[in-house]
Amino acid sequence: MKVSLYTLLSKQSHDAVIVVMQWINKVIVALTVLSTTTFVWAQLPIDLGDANEFTLLGAGPGASATSGLMQLGSEAIIHGNVGGRGYSSLGSGVEIHGDLITGGYVSAGAGISISGINQNRNTMYWNGVYDDLVNASESARLLGGAVISSIDSTTVLFANGGLSVFDIDGSIKLGGGESLTISGNATDSVIINVSGQLELGSQAAILLDGVTADNVMFNFYGAGNDDAAWNNHLATIIGGAEFSGTFIAPRAYWQIGDGAIMNQTRILANGIQGNFQTVRGIDPSNLVPEPGSLFLLAMGMLGMFTSRRKPAR
Repeated sequence: MKVSLYTLLSKQSHDAVIVVMQWINKVIVALTVLSTTTFVWAQLPIDLGDANEFTLLGAGPGASATSGLMQLGSEAIIHGNVGGRGYSSLGSGVEIHGDLITGGYVSAGAGISISGINQNRNTMYWNGVYDDLVNASESARLLGGAVISSIDSTTVLFANGGLSVFDIDGSIKLGGGESLTISGNATDSVIINVSGQLELGSQAAILLDGVTADNVMFNFYGAGNDDAAWNNHLATIIGGAEFSGTFIAPRAYWQIGDGAIMNQTRILANGIQGNFQTVRGIDPSNLVPEPGSLFLLAMGMLGMFTSRRKPAR
């Protein structure tokens, strides 16, 4: 049976079109998945700028000893980047599974380990970080939301779909065994603005029910100054307390006791003193890539698909 050259070429062209269409369909599916991921994770409308790089941050520029302080007790294990603009003190056996970025004098005990870079940066860098943190705090405060008074007993706040904002005109002060629960689902985001202080007693907790830690932000904006002395909008966490989410407090000094449970937790503050055990920061894989990164990822997928189809020899 004879087959004309035209028939062979037509068949090859038809097969090529099918292959190309299969590639296109795969890329469309991949981009659909990416866009869905963007919808799920890109919820908080607050830009943290360079402050976003840290799990623990003491960025205060004030003259007091606690402004810009980053003090980690012995044997602390931090999964994420740590930043201290002023005095940074690392107890013996501290492990930082990330970068250590400092701006002042560093005191390091025996046996510390840092898996990432260990770098001292200049005033211009730290001014930028602090400005980013202050601007993020102000942006969150200006969103406005449901006004509630101080929380001093077990409470549940319900997300209402999309972005939910709560304005606490007062403080969050929970005694032993009391809790604040943020309830919603994975596509909800919640911002809680707090004018006052944070105090968590032993076994007190801030719990997330359905919402993801990277979509929850507590903003302690206060009315203090950049010095943030120890009694200036002090946040006190007693050992054994549990809390998750991002906590920003540009004018607050944080003091955290032994045994606090911090999973999927970030504290971006004026100064921090903590006898931490293990701190696990917000998983960076949950953050949304820039548009350019999405394009490159899509092109990489296209290349992966095409590499599987090699012409016959």
